[in-house]
Amino acid sequence: MQTTDEIASRSANIYDPQTKPARSILDDYPYAVIADDNEKLLVDARTGRQLSDPETGRLLYDPEGRPLGEGVVGRRVVGGEDVAVSPEEHDALAEAAIGSRIEADEARAFSRGEFGKYVVVRGPNGPERSIHILNTLRGSDAVKVGAHEMGHMIDDLAGKIVGHDRVAPVRMIDQDGIKAELRWLYNDLNNPTLQQARAAGRPVEQSSSKVYRGFGPEQMGYKKGIEADRELMAEAIRAYMANPNYMKTVRQRRLPAFAPM
Repeated sequence: MQTTDEIASRSANIYDPQTKPARSILDDYPYAVIADDNEKLLVDARTGRQLSDPETGRLLYDPEGRPLGEGVVGRRVVGGEDVAVSPEEHDALAEAAIGSRIEADEARAFSRGEFGKYVVVRGPNGPERSIHILNTLRGSDAVKVGAHEMGHMIDDLAGKIVGHDRVAPVRMIDQDGIKAELRWLYNDLNNPTLQQARAAGRPVEQSSSKVYRGFGPEQMGYKKGIEADRELMAEAIRAYMANPNYMKTVRQRRLPAFAPM
């Protein structure tokens, strides 16, 4: 009987989001205005509701009107830029969410071709979750693979039940209406031909050539359906954690909020 569910990373060749010009806060809150007599106060022009603390400028609500906590990934204050999750915060975030830090394991703990995995094991008191990366990964590769697995973690913890296996319910964040955008993002972050052209200094975009688009999880050996869809969302979450401004700039429709962040 299967007592473990694993979602594995099959490549360490994933890339950082592009740096984009910082957006205005009014791009994030198009219905809001900054008070004439207080540059720290953001007000909903439709209702008059204060969206920020007038003393500190700390944002109190997200663009959808949901209350914001202290650990915001993205814009935190009026006049400030988006704040990413730093690599130094990854372990603490994982520990807060699943009770354990990211573990660096020897190659024998992985199947051939795996560089990381998010694991759900049946425990005595319910599912037990953990994140593992290959201990030979160095520098930014270790960070990116770990962040990708954290994307799976958030997709699992914040998602809705879409099925069941023998370990725990299968949970995923709803992708209705955003699948095309998720695929665009995955290609932008994983297409090796596109990334090589950018690394060579060529100002190319996905629209420049057909070789720069259409790269999806299936090209990495993931099955179409839930398996590939999990990869799409994990990469979108990784991109948002690494560079919230990139996500806000390139997206065509608003992606879901990534609780618990």
